[in-house]
Order: sequence, then C-alpha cells, then structure tokens
Amino acid sequence: MTLNLTINNSSAGSVDITACDDFTWDGVVYDSTGSYTNTYLGANGCDSLMTLNLTINNSSAGSVDITACDDFTWDGVVYDSTGSYTNMYTDVNGCDSSMTLNLTINNSSAGSVDITACDDFTWDGVVYDSTGSYTNMYTDVNGCDSSMTLNLTINEGPVVEIIYNSSLGTLTANNITGSTPPYSWLWNTGESTQSISADTSVLSYWCVVTDSLGCISDTAYFLIPTGVDEISASKLLIYPNPVVDVLNIEFEFRNNQKVELKIVNILGEVMYSEKVNQSELSYSNKFDFSKFSKGLYFIKLKLDKNIITQKVILQ
Repeated sequence: MTLNLTINNSSAGSVDITACDDFTWDGVVYDSTGSYTNTYLGANGCDSLMTLNLTINNSSAGSVDITACDDFTWDGVVYDSTGSYTNMYTDVNGCDSSMTLNLTINNSSAGSVDITACDDFTWDGVVYDSTGSYTNMYTDVNGCDSSMTLNLTINEGPVVEIIYNSSLGTLTANNITGSTPPYSWLWNTGESTQSISADTSVLSYWCVVTDSLGCISDTAYFLIPTGVDEISASKLLIYPNPVVDVLNIEFEFRNNQKVELKIVNILGEVMYSEKVNQSELSYSNKFDFSKFSKGLYFIKLKLDKNIITQKVILQ
C-alpha cells in the first residue's frame, strides 16, 4: 500500500497597531494596550493564527477658568460673553486634545453726574472753575475700568462793594455783577436790606450777597474812618488763604492797647475768641481749621473800639 501524503502547515502572523482611545478588530472594540490573537481557517484548511499587538493612546481633555474685562481673545477669536468654549487640538501622540475655556466676562462701567456749582467745584482734589465735561477713570470691584463723567455748570457768584454815604450815614452793597438776580443781603449787623444805616458804635461792617442761584459773593467789608491811629490791615498777616488745615495769624499792636481776636463763621457764630496778652506787642498763632466745615470765615481783630475784618476761605 502506498500512501501519497501532503502536509500543509498551519500559519501564524502578527501586526503592530497604535490607535487613539480604541481599535476595532473583527467587530470587537479594544480600548486597552495589549496583544490579542484570532484563529482563522487558511486556504489549505489549516489553522491560521494572527496576533494583534495593540498600543492605545488616550485622547486628553482639560479646562481653564478665565475672568476678563469686556472681552477675551483665545486662539485669535474674541469672546465678549460669559460661557464655556471648547477648542480641539492634536497632541504629540496624534490623538485629539480638547481644551475648554470657562470664561467670565465683567463689563466696564460708565456713568455721569450733572453738577451746578458757584465759582468753582472740587472733584477728586482738582478744582474746576469752567463749565464743561470732565472724565475720571477708576477701577471697580471686579478690577475693570469704571469711567465717571462730570457735566459741570459753573455759575459766577455776585461781585459786590460797600459804598459809604457819609452825609446820609448809610452803607450800600452796590455794583452787583456777574450773577442772577434777585439778591439777598446779610450784614454783620443782622440786617438783610441792600442799604443800612451806619451805627457810630460799630466801625467795621461786612456784607455777603446771595443771588437767586444760591451763589454767594466774596465778603465785602468796610471800615468807617475815624482818624484814630490804629493798626493797619497791612500789618495783619493771615496765611495761607484759602486754607486747608492750619491757618497762621500774625499782627502787631501798641502798648496798653486792648486787643481781642475772634474767628466768626458766615452766620455770625463765634468759633474762637481770645483776649490778647498785653505782655507782648506782637502776636503769632496757628489755628487748626480742619475741624471746621468748609466755607467762608472772618478774622475779626478788635483794637480798642475799632475792628479790622478779613475774610478766610476754608477749602
């Protein structure tokens, strides 16, 4: 008996695959790195083995939280609304890499205020004396720009002088210009008419005029001439004027002269009073005006029966 024998050998092979996240082989999804073998029937009817050497690289994802003012530019795109935005990239393994931007947009703010003032107005330490619009920039609680515009209207206060009619014995607040009538008058005597009768017992007068817009004039003052040799106003030094905090007052006087110093507000209220020590013939003192309200004050120096009055502005 003769055997005519043909031997067909089984076959085996392998393949190396690198994939992102997962790989499908013969309908099966593989998502882990490893070696996987499938058996097939070869053309000669023998087993055929195939091994898959699989490397899985995972895609990556990340996020970042950003807070910005008004808008934020990311990869050349400008975003001006709060929200989440995702961009796709390719990482070093050739897999997808997603990045999500969690964006919070805080908007800058702008406001304005309308102010009407007399003569000038101080805003953030700056004195403005002209009508116009002025803008200052600030930083709000979110760290964004906040602009505030001041729409300012400046009304000029009255300009007044006191005219003395010696024959009639009257004083008149005259030449009121640069403001809007009607006016009201306030004299240091308490009278509120434009003209008053001079009292021989009062030698120093002052008057403040207020117009219909509420603007107040610089104080006009008048010293009725007596012929008595008294200290001149030029020897009374008051500085700085206007004053912010400390006011210096200096003057000289004669021996045996009765001297009294007063600081009076615009309502006539005495804020300070002092009878000067006669042991010296000169006076120098510093006064803390920071405790007073901003406005107009008068330094009244009484020498025997005569009074010198000077105006001080506290800013």
